[in-house]
Amino acid sequence: MDRGDPSFAGQRVTVMGLGRFGGGIAVVNFLLDSGARVTLTDLQSATALQQSLAQIDVSRLESLVLGEHRLEDFVTADLIVVSPALNPNRNRYTLAAIEQGTPLTSEIEIFWRNCRGSKIVVTGTVGKSTTSTLIHTMLQAAGRAAFLGGNIGVSLLPTVGSIREEDWVVLELSSFQLSQLASTQPIPEITVVTNFRPNHLDWHPSIDDYRQCKEQASRWQTDRQVTILNRDDEALRNWPGAGKRIWFGRSLQESEQGARVAPEGILLQAETGQTMIPFSQLPDRFQYRHLQENLAAALAVTGICLELPPNQLVDGVRRFEPLSHRLEVLSVDGPVTFVNDSKATTPEATIAAVQSMAKPIYLILGGKDKQVDLRPMCEAFSQRVQGVACIGDVGETLADHFRELTPGLPVEVAASLDHAVEWSISRARSGDIVLLSPGCASHSEFYNFEHRGDEFRRIVSELLSR
Repeated sequence: MDRGDPSFAGQRVTVMGLGRFGGGIAVVNFLLDSGARVTLTDLQSATALQQSLAQIDVSRLESLVLGEHRLEDFVTADLIVVSPALNPNRNRYTLAAIEQGTPLTSEIEIFWRNCRGSKIVVTGTVGKSTTSTLIHTMLQAAGRAAFLGGNIGVSLLPTVGSIREEDWVVLELSSFQLSQLASTQPIPEITVVTNFRPNHLDWHPSIDDYRQCKEQASRWQTDRQVTILNRDDEALRNWPGAGKRIWFGRSLQESEQGARVAPEGILLQAETGQTMIPFSQLPDRFQYRHLQENLAAALAVTGICLELPPNQLVDGVRRFEPLSHRLEVLSVDGPVTFVNDSKATTPEATIAAVQSMAKPIYLILGGKDKQVDLRPMCEAFSQRVQGVACIGDVGETLADHFRELTPGLPVEVAASLDHAVEWSISRARSGDIVLLSPGCASHSEFYNFEHRGDEFRRIVSELLSR
């Protein structure tokens, strides 16, 4: 297998942000293997980055700058690699590089330019990870060589040299990553858009900018590619791109090609005829509405576009393992059930989680302020929950919404996740559910949603062992 990309040989490349979770590590190692002269800079300390630094050969770096960024590393470089978490138009170092005429790139753009495989891009506001994983699992069950990566937390850059033209690459892509691909004008073989709602307005200057970034997933497709859209989402009716339209959802018409969610299963409506994938043949978890919609989107790819036979589709769905931090049931043995839905970082995801529960709920809600109006979320389920523990930057705001909407509803502004869990347990009765479904990104108490979910798991485990 070839290592690296020779076009980077000898270039002075500044990598802005190593991080703790893979993307920065992968791109540094790839660039070093490519012969680039790499400067790595990160605002965090060597202690905080100890595990990440252990995964690269620091001696091969041109320079390592920790605890600060230096302007000279940006204005003298040939190329800047930017983390997707950072908006380059709002950072003085990247703005200085842009003014200097220095090009910016990213881990996902480097991967895209070096990947020979056929790409399936999954984007949208919620449901991306589950849909991507379902597609990947079904492809593998059918014996197809397939890779899964992107925003789901796995960098495929270390394996890009082993991906062949005949392989399938399933990429969950965020609006941040798609904005970094704009100059590449990406053309996936298949694009799936799960839905569209306002989000990440702390990063994007406007809802229009957020949408335009998402639209990069299909904008450059031709009639030789396919765009799969949610028929139930009005916001997707005028989605751009010349790709062939296939739909999924509950409101699909019989004359439309796509995957329709019917009471008894997912009905595949293809040009060659109809095929039913019955829920009775699938695990019980697919009784939940949001999982049915994710499954319909995935089956539109595998059942209609790729024409996998029904037995292989069912086998693939049966092999699907629910993702951690996504309606993950932690305990059902005691009187109270604990559910970890830390991945619910948008109001829509939390609304879906609450609506999927049949038992009384004590909800743990809140996190980082992303400049999104949270009142509609509170209105959606203020009558469906028994109590709410509000955490994070938006805790007070959420509590005020609930007190106004539902006077008398038990509401607690919790100083920490431990506090929120203990308060919820103190009020929950036998048969109740304590649900962590924040509806917001993680805040300063946590690195990311995985860390938040892991901490919830730890707190619950310790409480149950008392």
